[in-house]
Amino acid sequence: MPDTPTEHQQALLREIDHELMQLDHLPELSDQRYHETHDTFEAASNQRAMILEWLDGWAATSLEVERAEVLSVGCGGGTMDLQIVETLMGHCGSLALAGVDPNPLHTRAFADCFADRVAEVTVATSPFEEYETDHRFDVIHFIHCLYYFEDLEQSLKRALTMLKPSGKMLVLNAPNGLLNHLAHRIWKRQWNRTAWYTEDILPIVRRTERPVQVDRLDAWVDVTSSLDESSEHGRLILDFIVQAETSRLPARLQELLRDYLDAIARSEDGRRLAPHPVDAIAV
Repeated sequence: MPDTPTEHQQALLREIDHELMQLDHLPELSDQRYHETHDTFEAASNQRAMILEWLDGWAATSLEVERAEVLSVGCGGGTMDLQIVETLMGHCGSLALAGVDPNPLHTRAFADCFADRVAEVTVATSPFEEYETDHRFDVIHFIHCLYYFEDLEQSLKRALTMLKPSGKMLVLNAPNGLLNHLAHRIWKRQWNRTAWYTEDILPIVRRTERPVQVDRLDAWVDVTSSLDESSEHGRLILDFIVQAETSRLPARLQELLRDYLDAIARSEDGRRLAPHPVDAIAV
């Protein structure tokens, strides 16, 4: 399915824009709500499996160390990093892991997740911009976290200075495609700014004049339950997609959000699957 909205999808987006302009305030996701909605959303998508498959292929040709020092930026609760560590360990002898995330709920969960699982693991509760370490890393990865950064270019350049001479920076980030047209609009109304997408990241990394590999992974997310206004499971997925507590939005706007999801989704085995692509960028 192309990233350019159809006439019908564009009409729905215009209606959504009109409804958003009527609002004085948009309810943000609390840290706890974000944590809950994120886990539910990821469980409904095949994207993580595709990322791990890509990572396995990348590591087979690019991870050339016996002991890998890895930094996970925006590490979250560690669920994804458990699988990343397992994947990378298939291509090196041992691994030391560091995580950094500004959300204390995430970093506590990260520490618990890796207790007794990895010999060397550290975690810091901090924005990446304020993270201090003397370590230099073989791999620094940003997985779906750059959207929220204040200064994208400074952060990416800073990460490159924290690599060993043969180190690699990996960025897994969404393009501003059909699904993200919703969050894009919500962010503009909430913060008077938009998230950073692949289209923003690539010019920066290419200006570093380092070799850059880019692969598009065409994943999907099951939004079937989100089309049912009475489904709490669907509400969690919808909240994460639009990055707001949708139950507190006007009924007409909620209806338009569901209509748009339905309009961009395809049918498969009785499910409605919305495009959920991610770009894998290796620098």
